[in-house]
Amino acid sequence: MVVRSPSFFFFLPFILAFSIQSSGLSTVDLEAKALLNWKTSLKNHILVSWFLKTSNSTSHCSWIGIKCNDDGSVLEVNLPNFDLEGTLNQLNFFLLPHLTGLNLSMNYFLQGKIPKSIGSLSKLSFLDLGDNRFTGSVPEEIGNLTELRFISLSGNDLSGPIPYQLGNLQKIWHLDLGRNNLTSTDWSRFTGMESLTHLYLYHNALIDFPAFVSRCKKLVLLDLSENEVSGGIPIQMVSSLENLQVLDFSRNYFQGPIPAELQNLTRLQELKLYSNNLKGSLPPSIGNLFMLSTLSLYNNHFTGSLPPSIRNLSKLTYLDLSANNFTRSLPPSIENLSKLTHLYLSRNNFTGSLPPSIGNLSMLSDLDLSGNHFTGSLPPSIGNLSMLSDLDLSENNFTGSLPPSIGNLSKLTQLLLFENHFTGSLPPSIGNLSKLTHLYLSRNNFTGSLPPSIGNLSMLSDLDLSGNHFTGSLPPSIGNLFMLSGLSLSNNNLMGSLPPEIWNLKYITITDLSSNRFQGQLIHTASDLQGLHLLYNYGNFSGNTRLGLGKKFEMLNISSSTDIRRQICKSMKLLPGFLKHCTSTVTIREVACYDLVNTTETYAKLPNLGQLHLSNNQISGCIPENFGEVVPNLSILDLSNNSISGFIPTSMGYLKNLRTLLLRGNTLTGQIPSSFKHCTQLEVLDLGDNQLTGNLPSWIGQSLTSLRVLSLRSNKLIGAIPKTMSSLYSLQVFDAAENCLSGTIPDMFTNFAAMKVTEKMADYIYDLEHNFYYMVSIDIVAKGSMMEYTKFLYLVTCIDLSRNNFSGRIPESLTKLIGLRVLNLSGNHMIGKIPQEINQLQELESMDLSNNLFSGGIPLSMSSMNALGALNLSYNNLSGPIPFTGHMSTFDDASIYYGNEHLC
Repeated sequence: MVVRSPSFFFFLPFILAFSIQSSGLSTVDLEAKALLNWKTSLKNHILVSWFLKTSNSTSHCSWIGIKCNDDGSVLEVNLPNFDLEGTLNQLNFFLLPHLTGLNLSMNYFLQGKIPKSIGSLSKLSFLDLGDNRFTGSVPEEIGNLTELRFISLSGNDLSGPIPYQLGNLQKIWHLDLGRNNLTSTDWSRFTGMESLTHLYLYHNALIDFPAFVSRCKKLVLLDLSENEVSGGIPIQMVSSLENLQVLDFSRNYFQGPIPAELQNLTRLQELKLYSNNLKGSLPPSIGNLFMLSTLSLYNNHFTGSLPPSIRNLSKLTYLDLSANNFTRSLPPSIENLSKLTHLYLSRNNFTGSLPPSIGNLSMLSDLDLSGNHFTGSLPPSIGNLSMLSDLDLSENNFTGSLPPSIGNLSKLTQLLLFENHFTGSLPPSIGNLSKLTHLYLSRNNFTGSLPPSIGNLSMLSDLDLSGNHFTGSLPPSIGNLFMLSGLSLSNNNLMGSLPPEIWNLKYITITDLSSNRFQGQLIHTASDLQGLHLLYNYGNFSGNTRLGLGKKFEMLNISSSTDIRRQICKSMKLLPGFLKHCTSTVTIREVACYDLVNTTETYAKLPNLGQLHLSNNQISGCIPENFGEVVPNLSILDLSNNSISGFIPTSMGYLKNLRTLLLRGNTLTGQIPSSFKHCTQLEVLDLGDNQLTGNLPSWIGQSLTSLRVLSLRSNKLIGAIPKTMSSLYSLQVFDAAENCLSGTIPDMFTNFAAMKVTEKMADYIYDLEHNFYYMVSIDIVAKGSMMEYTKFLYLVTCIDLSRNNFSGRIPESLTKLIGLRVLNLSGNHMIGKIPQEINQLQELESMDLSNNLFSGGIPLSMSSMNALGALNLSYNNLSGPIPFTGHMSTFDDASIYYGNEHLC
């Protein structure tokens, strides 16, 4: 196949020869000059060796990254990870006719378009421009480089269809176009590549399967992950690839069952189909893939029991079936998977007890069975898993005592058994787990005293024994847990005085001793403690409740402990005087001390303060204009639900470490200050329930690209939603309800990656500097009422644009957000039909489209939206029959259809 301008490339050698003759320079001199011209155009480089020595016409061959042939012509330019910044516009490829290798990868700041003249490098066999910032389309002229064996353009911002001219590259074995924004092309024009063994098309915007791969018979690896391909797995196109060893279709929209014909891929070693919409049971033929080492099917809709044939996968090392709907008990034959190192079966519906044969999986390092319905006691054979580092059996129905053999797991670093029905006392052998860093046993029925051997867990950083029935006093050996940062003993029956050794815990950040029966003095001094969290202490501490706050003090939460709150409130006097002793983090919530009122203007300078939580008090007045100068290193600021008024000071925009800003529930006025664009680390921005005015700033999408939560609800914002919002890849919550926004909702959701995956998101925002978790609290309107999310923030993906003045249709890209849980567009002027593709929102729990101008019928496809628990389509112009089939038959409240007189 001939590509563009064949006559031009035919005459190129003659044109080049004429140019050389007319310039009076040799070919070698022109090559060196071409490289120097490019160097000069770069904004940044470390090419200090690139200069010509007049006495040596081939001196460029000694330049860093340059390789020449015996005649001094440049063969290779190898400059990966050289911190180059600039474009390729001034690199004259026509003057480098002998170039065989070009590697400019991992420079990250090379940008602009890839010049079409790159197609003149007729001898090029290696091309790597990966991990830069190139934009525009892939030049179709690359199809002229018929000597290419290796090409990588991955990790750029390339867009547009993949040019079919790449099919000319019949000698290529490695083609990597991953991590771009490339779209599908007319695959019928794409010829097969007979030499291709590795094809990477991951993380693009392809919508259909590249059919040409069925003609790439030597293909060993096919990675199509993180695209938008839908429909069934195209087994007819794949089953003929007899050499295939790695197949990755993860993070797409594939539907239907796993075809039995997949067994024809007998050389397959890695099969990754996770995060799709696949369903049905695992076919018994899966057991014929004898060479499999990795099988990852998590986050689909598979059902039924595991087929007995799974025991044939004797080479399997990694098995992940989590987040599906598998049922029944684990087959005893699972012991045949003796090479397993990672076994993840969490968030399914498995039942029954663990087979003792699980102890034969002696190579296991990670075992996660959490979120199922397993019952019975743990088999003593669990102690045979001597290589285990992570064990998660949480959120099941296990009973009985922990077997003493659990102390044999000497390499264990995480033991998670919370939310079960374990009973009995902790075996002293638990002290043998000397490498343990996280021990979570909360919400069980453990009894008895804590064994002194718990003090042997010297590497422990988090210990949660809350919600059990432990009795007795704390063993003094708990003071040996020098690495402990989080300690929760709440809701037990512990008693007696706190051992003095507990104050040896120098690194502790959160301590919860609430709801026990401790007695005696609370604290003599806590100058070395970093955190204290005391709530509901039955059997009050006696004596002096003085908190000796030193420079290392990090967190005080007295939000609900009435007696202690009263004493501290009485002794605090003025807030600033209290704060000057606390140079890291302070939390004072729901205290309602009158001493806190009108104190925001008297802060002393606190350069080391990292977190300040003053929500739910009675603070009034304005935020000082120099606030950002007073606390320059804040990472979390929570002033929500007070009575603060006035403008948001510009100086707050210079809090460059700020990650969470909560100002909701005040009476702030004015516009959102543009200085906020400097807060590039912001993950949570909540300005809701104020009286802010002006437009929704375009710089939010351009600068605050780390945002996970953006809440602007209940203000007086006007104008349209800027298209730059499309850059908020991490956004989980976008709430702009109850404003005066207008125009059409832009088709901007394609890049909302956090709303396009269904696996659980992290439920905490981690503060690296201060080394503890701060649980963000946000309010979301879901299922018709306001709901507060704190610990379960990972469950929230929400778009709420209700009660504005939006017009136009529902954007197509919105229907691609398969992880979205809450959608509210009510109270606008939107028109058009409810798209049939709305059923792709399989995670959607609440949808409100009421009080708009939507027309047409209710899509029959909505019958498959099984997660939908709240629906409101009232007061539109909908017509036709209501589809009372499938899941839609569960909605028996007629009011959700009121105001649509043509519905029947």
